[in-house]
Amino acid sequence: REKLTVFPLYFDVDIKLTVATLGEGADTKVVGPVWDPTEVEREVIDEENGFRFFKVIAKILAIVFPETSLEMFLYSATGKTGPLSSKVSFRLVFPSIVVDKDRAVIVREFLVQKLFNLSREESTVPFIRSFQKQLLTYSSSNHYRNVIDETAIRCRHGVRMIFNDKIEKGKPAGRVFLPLFTLVPEMVDQTIAKLEKNVSDRDDLVWLQKGSLVTPSLSHAE
Repeated sequence: REKLTVFPLYFDVDIKLTVATLGEGADTKVVGPVWDPTEVEREVIDEENGFRFFKVIAKILAIVFPETSLEMFLYSATGKTGPLSSKVSFRLVFPSIVVDKDRAVIVREFLVQKLFNLSREESTVPFIRSFQKQLLTYSSSNHYRNVIDETAIRCRHGVRMIFNDKIEKGKPAGRVFLPLFTLVPEMVDQTIAKLEKNVSDRDDLVWLQKGSLVTPSLSHAE
């Protein structure tokens, strides 16, 4: 049987949190702030202000996929990556947007370019400009091109399944992908409503199916 080659659009969002140091070995001294990854994750989610970063992502995708539901399932794998480094990690899965590998790469490139344009001084979206500056305080590598992970969309190192840990040097890294909630942008202005997990949504199998990238539903196959 011919292998299915389409899947729901997804993005891995990775924000590095590094600590500035001087010296080496036992003489190493911390000279910058030590970021709490859980606190930074809450700031990025920005629930009190309407999930602003995710709202902008929805608005950009609406250019490519007008009149398409931009409901997104949000997962998190935030945690430590080393003694003085952490990472805020999300996965966004859009079940109503169906792509193949080539289209997924193009859509990611479009999203990154739009975020870059919105972060410039003449932008009419000041939040994205200020958010980019804030990301760069966590690490100088946190430009939008790196934050919207290219290696994940190109499957260069495989794609970790929901409820699975990151394996580094043969050992679990302690950063398991876990479900947060469902975000539902309005079709007109992408105002986002958060759906709380109901009883059935607490079932691990349900959330595993929501975040599945390897087994498209029958609607995806069509």
